[in-house]
Amino acid sequence: MFINRVSPSKIKVYKDCKLKYKLKYIDRLPEDYNDSTNTDALQFGTYIHEIFEHGSELETLEELKDLAKDLRDKYKFGKEKEKLIDESVENFFNWNKALTAETVGKELVFGVEHKSYELNGIIDRVLRSPEGKYLVIDYKTSKRPLTKRQLYTDDQLIMYAAAISKLYDVSPSNITLGHYYPHLDKFVSIVYPASVVNGYLNNSLDRKIWDIRKRKKHQFPAEKNKFCDWCGYRDICPAFTGKKSLLEEAIANHKSKDNKE
Repeated sequence: MFINRVSPSKIKVYKDCKLKYKLKYIDRLPEDYNDSTNTDALQFGTYIHEIFEHGSELETLEELKDLAKDLRDKYKFGKEKEKLIDESVENFFNWNKALTAETVGKELVFGVEHKSYELNGIIDRVLRSPEGKYLVIDYKTSKRPLTKRQLYTDDQLIMYAAAISKLYDVSPSNITLGHYYPHLDKFVSIVYPASVVNGYLNNSLDRKIWDIRKRKKHQFPAEKNKFCDWCGYRDICPAFTGKKSLLEEAIANHKSKDNKE
């Protein structure tokens, strides 16, 4: 199956479940097939991201809290997440205030060529110090932070390192990348050696791309994993329904709708 653009999210979906990758990126099927999924985590994460995107340059905590209140009605999540708002906002304000580097990108959309495909994605925030060193921040609201060891093999951050290196003509050794967890007030970061970034691009990522390209449409099986309960295709997935007909019908209906439009 041909692929000429690759993003961290595409790679994650492909690693988690081949069928979900096909439905999402090949069939372009909307993720509207899970009546029991809880969207609180997604809604809360998007809400926090928007606060930080628009509020990173505000000078007072009161202004940041006002921004959070103004944006609140756009998002739907329950009391469990609601209780995390004030602490997350306060933690971010104090942490952000201590950053001395200049922000050079927020929600930075990138696309850089590599061999026969393009790396693309969106980076939450990029900062540059007067000495020409870069800090890449990805905001996270998950319950458990990744460890530095886990970051060492993290597809997303390694791809970000490759992108920043090419966009700003800077060595990976001058790029610090990390996850900031505002509800925990925890920042986990890493600096990748150039050999790790180059090795990932020319070996690990290349193998994934060619593995996708060599597959035919019937070679994308469902793979049960810990994220299945939140998958937007769960109600039509043969791994849960036992029926391929539901999946085939959904794809056919979507194609028919697209053709009419």
